[in-house]
Order: sequence, then C-alpha cells, then structure tokens
Amino acid sequence: MTMKKLNFWLLASLFMGSLAFTACSSSDGDGGGGSEPEPGPVTPPAKFAAVSGIVTSDDGSILRGVTITSGGEVTKSGTNGAYTLNSVTVVNNRAVIKFEKDGYATVIRSCPVGDALYMDVSMNKIEAAPPFDSSTGETVQMNYSQYNPTTGSWENVTMKVELPANGYVVAKADGTASTEVYNGTVTANSVYLNPNEADFADKMPGDLTTNDDRQLVSLGMVAVDLRGSANQKLQLKDNTTATLTFPVPSNIKINPADMRYIPLWSFNEATGVWDYEGEAEYDSELNAYVGTVSHFSWHNLDYPEARAALKVKVVDSNGAPIPSLQVDIDGQRIAYTNSEGIASCVVPSKTDLLIRVASSSYGNYAEDENGNYDESKVVKQNVTLNPQETKTIQLQMPSKAPVIRGTINNTGGGSNVCTIWIQYGPQETNRVISDLNGNYSIVAPSSYRGAAKLIALFGDGSKVETDFTVTDADQTINVDVNKDVPAGAGVVVVVGDGINTWYSIPGGTSGVWDGQITVDERGFTASFYVQISDGDKSQAGWGDVSINIPDYDASKTTFDNVNNNFRYMLEGMGGWTQIESSGQGVKIQVTKNGDVYSFKVNGNGTLIDRSLGIDYDDKAPVQISAEFSIKNTPSSAKRR
Repeated sequence: MTMKKLNFWLLASLFMGSLAFTACSSSDGDGGGGSEPEPGPVTPPAKFAAVSGIVTSDDGSILRGVTITSGGEVTKSGTNGAYTLNSVTVVNNRAVIKFEKDGYATVIRSCPVGDALYMDVSMNKIEAAPPFDSSTGETVQMNYSQYNPTTGSWENVTMKVELPANGYVVAKADGTASTEVYNGTVTANSVYLNPNEADFADKMPGDLTTNDDRQLVSLGMVAVDLRGSANQKLQLKDNTTATLTFPVPSNIKINPADMRYIPLWSFNEATGVWDYEGEAEYDSELNAYVGTVSHFSWHNLDYPEARAALKVKVVDSNGAPIPSLQVDIDGQRIAYTNSEGIASCVVPSKTDLLIRVASSSYGNYAEDENGNYDESKVVKQNVTLNPQETKTIQLQMPSKAPVIRGTINNTGGGSNVCTIWIQYGPQETNRVISDLNGNYSIVAPSSYRGAAKLIALFGDGSKVETDFTVTDADQTINVDVNKDVPAGAGVVVVVGDGINTWYSIPGGTSGVWDGQITVDERGFTASFYVQISDGDKSQAGWGDVSINIPDYDASKTTFDNVNNNFRYMLEGMGGWTQIESSGQGVKIQVTKNGDVYSFKVNGNGTLIDRSLGIDYDDKAPVQISAEFSIKNTPSSAKRR
C-alpha cells in the first residue's frame, strides 16, 4: 500500500488552563545504547478530569463513529469528529485512551495527567492486503514518498515486514499469543508512520516515553494486524520472529554509520509507554535498519535519551502571553500554552529540536489576506538541552491576532460540544471544539479584516452560521441554538453507530406531494420525484420514492405488506447528504384517505454524508421515520 504525504492540520486547544498535552521529539546525539531498561512499578488506575478533541482520518477528513475508550468510559466521535470523555483511566500518572474504528489502525494515546486535556488524533486508514498462505509466509511492503532536503528532491522509500512460514497462532482476547496453532490464509494489514510526516505526533501511539522514563527519538513506526480466514486475530507463535526493515528517514540528524545499532520498542497498551524489544542493525546497502520482533503491535525504531524539560513562552507583537496555542516540537511532540503563554514538554536531551508555531495555529499568520503562504514568516527556533536540564525559550509572534470567544448555549437535549471555525472568503481558520459547558475560544485571521462567518458544527450534522466582522479587537460571540434528536414524521435518525445524528426531511407532513400511481397485475405501485427545499440549512434537495403493494385491495385503508425504495438527497454548497432504504429490514405502512396515500418508513437504510463543508465520507445504518403523502396525479410524476 502507498502512504500519502499529508497536509498538517493543526487544531488549537480552547479550555486548556494549566495542562499541556505533549507529544514530543527529534533527533541528534549518541544512541543511548541498547541495554534493556528495568520496568518501573505500576500503580493502581485512577480517574481525572475530562478529555476532548477531534478525530480525523490520515487524509485530513473528519471521522465520525470512532469508539474512544479509557477504562470503563466509552464514547464515540460525532459527525463533526468531536468527542468528550468525562473521566480517563490513569496508570503511573499517565492517561491512557484508545481510539478504534473498523478499517483504521487502532491508536492508543497516553500523556501526563492534568486539570483538563485536549487531544487531537489522526487515524490511518488500512487498505486490505492480499491474503497469503500461512505455510509460505509473505513480505509486506509499504511505500512512501519523502522529500530529501540534502538533494532537494523527492525519493521513494519502502518499509518491509518479512512474515515467516508456519509461524502463527490464534491470539488470546488480550491480543497475546495462545498455543492454538493456525493454518490457513493470513491477511496482514500494516501501517507505517514516517517521522517526516507533518502530523506524525497526531498519529503515533503514546508520547515517546519509555518504561524507564527516558525520551525517544523516533526514526519510524509500524503496526501489523494479522487476521485469519474467519477474521480472528493472529499472533506469531513462540520462538518465531518476523523481520522489520526500517528505511532511514531523510530528516535524520545522526550519521547511521556512527550508530550501527538502534533499539526497537513495542507499545504497551496497558501502561501507555514503550517497552524495549531488542535492536536493529544498520545495513548500508539498503540504507535501512533491520531487526526482528517476536510479536506484533506497534513497533518503533528509536534511540533513547535522558530527559530534559523545555518551556516555550509565546507572546504576541505587544509582548502579551498567548494562551491555548499549539507549539510543535520538532514534528514529534506537541504542547499547548497555558494561561501564562507557556507550553511545557519533556524532551530528549542532546537533540537538536526545532520549535515552531505553525501558521494555522495562530490565525494563518504566515499567509497574506489572499491566502498566499510564506514559510519564511513562520516563527521558529532551534534549541538543544543537556540531560536533566530545564530551559525556557521565548517565541514572539509578528502580530497580535484577535481572539473570538463565547458560549454555545444549546437549549435542546443535545450537547453543548461542537466544532467551531471561522470562514473568511474562500479561506478558513483551524477548528477547535467547545468544552462541556459550551465555552470556546478561537484565534481569528491574523492578516484579514472584514466580513466573516463563525461556523458551529454539531454532532447531529447540522451547523449554525453567525455573521460578524473581523477587526483588530477581541470579540465575544455567543450562539443560542436548540439541538435535539426529534421524533415523528419527516426525520431520519442514524442509530447504527450509537450517535444521535438526525436529518430532517423537508415537507414531510407539510403538504401533499403529487406522484404516479398505477394498479395492475403487479398490484399497487406509487412513485414520485420531488424537488424539496430545506429552509433550515438553505439547501436544495430531492426525494425519490417508489412503493409497491403486491396484494392490493382497494377496499382497505391500511397496508402493511409493502415493498419500497426510499432515496433522499440534500444538496448544497458544502456537498451532499444521501439517505437510502431498500427492502431488507425496512418496514413500511401505507394508509389511504380518498385519493391521498400516506406512508411511514421504519427500518434500516444507509447514509452517505459529504455535506457541511467537510470531506466526510462514511456509511452507517439509519432508522427512517418518514411520512409523505402521494396524490394520484399521474401527469405530475417526473423521475430523476
């Protein structure tokens, strides 16, 4: 499979207070050797304050229906990608949170605890690999294109996983190997993370902390998920190994010839830290590090360094501290500034770290009012720390971007949590989410002044737009909404993934729609196509419905034995929403009142949503509770 080079989408925190979520790193310095560290003690789990964030796919699109788990707490990301966990399990003073969705590599994140936590996650989509026979083994290759700053050109590199023949057992419930030997076809779904990726810190598991509290400098990560013919999870059997070949990333800050061996680590899902697994050796002909592993989870090629503590104070052009700002630390760690404008992060020592504030984190400050980006305007600084050193540096932004803050007041039964961004002309700012009480804070465009829209996207798929003018001053904009999951006619409710998402069907019971009705040897058949308008979203759409009653009796007024096909499309500036039901699992009742027939649909269908200005594409079961009337006027029927 081919991994894509991604654009960096930075999402700022809005209720961070004193905590910074860290995801750190970079490279340089000696290798720290290959000796196995002693594991530290494990303390009983505890609970602490809520965690929120936004989940995206590796192509930058919003991911809904992601299951987020920490201990006994479970939630799902909404249509806007936002999620909130009210409490999080803590092991050894570290929060451990799991993100799962079919078709995507599972991500487990961990970080130090604090008063409140904001955590964005990017999940890699898995493309099913061709199955192979367990008796023959297989070599899985993951290709990647990376920019080499030395040569000034793009180059192709390959991560390889060589899987053994006759080396598989069925995994236990906890994912570890059992003694049940497996023979048959094997599917190896793999994901490779190259540290050159700009959103590497959002996609990796953990935060590059080892089980002996050292800090890692990653040269690449790989996850392999082995499945049998019945989709059962497999593992390598005892005394069996697989070979991993890690390509040397172009941004490496060491000379591989001077670091022949680099440790291999596996991610411990229970503790949220990295455990030593062995070593990989540099192969100069391949320009890669090669090592073996005895089981599969996330594996990481890193050299460890002693801890150091970095504090980054970020101020605006007037010298005032900037709170809730995301700071990128060499592409492998992320920290957020607190109320004093200070972002704190544990980092590896003896490592040349590039500290930067991405343009999208602070009002697109490296862009002009026409959206032209200039990398030379990005505020950045290099720093190297000694072991156990604590150092503070300061970054001063070239301007003061105005801040828009306020409260989302949802008077309905839904949540106050929504994603928020500012749209100005064809451009938009980064997206943030409101907290549980609906409070939000977002940085407005740095170089733009004029008409704009504050957009709030809710978990039910609807959005509210508020017009305002961007000026030099900070502003308070409160948004009053009534968002709830309604019941009754003209509503489609998404129920399959546990998210209360609903779509109103305009005109459901507001009037009589004309359609084509025929009665022949096939029974009663009604069909109509109608243009509809959704005043709430100012979008146009259409409905396409056909109904067949095989055993039609004109003397009856209620019919339950009904076949149907229901299709509803809502089209607008941002994309489209399509909802369908057809046959299986769908029940429909038709009632007759003179020449007017009404019907209700209740059952499963499918939903595809690319609306609301986001590149969201997913399918989910839906339950349709819709009511329309069809008048017997054959001449009006116009099929799409």
